[in-house]
Amino acid sequence: MKYHEAMKKDPKGWKKAVQKEHERMVEHGVFKPIDMNQNPKNSKILTSTWSIKQKADGTKRARLNARGFEQIPGEHYSETGVSSPVVNEASISNKRWDGVDRNYLFEITGESDLTFTIDPVTKRSVSGWNAKLNGVSYTRKTKMQKFVKLSVTEAECVAATSCVREMIYAKHFIESLGLRIKYPMTLFMDNQGGVDIFNNCSIAGNTRAVFVRFCYIRELKEKGWLDIKWKSGGSSSADLFTKNLDGITFTKHTRMYMGVGFLSGDDFTAQEEECRE
Repeated sequence: MKYHEAMKKDPKGWKKAVQKEHERMVEHGVFKPIDMNQNPKNSKILTSTWSIKQKADGTKRARLNARGFEQIPGEHYSETGVSSPVVNEASISNKRWDGVDRNYLFEITGESDLTFTIDPVTKRSVSGWNAKLNGVSYTRKTKMQKFVKLSVTEAECVAATSCVREMIYAKHFIESLGLRIKYPMTLFMDNQGGVDIFNNCSIAGNTRAVFVRFCYIRELKEKGWLDIKWKSGGSSSADLFTKNLDGITFTKHTRMYMGVGFLSGDDFTAQEEECRE
């Protein structure tokens, strides 16, 4: 929905959503007002646009996005200094750093998973992924894939690519602050076929449909930015977003997101015993 359309439809409701976004950006220091005369010479002033969306539960969400495409590569930014045009959890989950050591290496990891052809009508699959900064989750998502995939491996590669894009987002944001990343970043998958595709230069059969994604991942690997590793099913926290888990596994992964105190030690032990029974 466009900004002017939203304001015509429900001006009071959408103005409240816009104000909430502005207050959030002020709180996190997203921008600093300056006089136009203070702009550096030859600097590029970007315009912005509002992303307006009403969720299924009726919640109004407004996000202010800078039009980053107005920049010229090599003139207004470099490949290792790309700033994030919007603020999300990756922007504000800067964990386990004293704020002083500029040589500190931030570690970015990711986990992806899949439930194949779960939709009984469309036969589409569901992707799930979780990206972490220094072991702390800064983004996680469950999403129905847009197209029907012909194999489990192909669908797994789609889920993995979505997770990698979130990891690259965090990499660019952290480096835009003049900070450093530990390379290679690591993506964990529980599908050995997907790991083999990304780690080798062979595409055959019905996996040819993932060739573009393969090229994207391979380029990141050749740069030394990314490594793909296998992790057994059940040990990946991304399972939370794609599978019906038993009580013990669910609680183990949930504690990471909700904090250690989500269940006390006694409660956790009691739930373990209940699940075993």
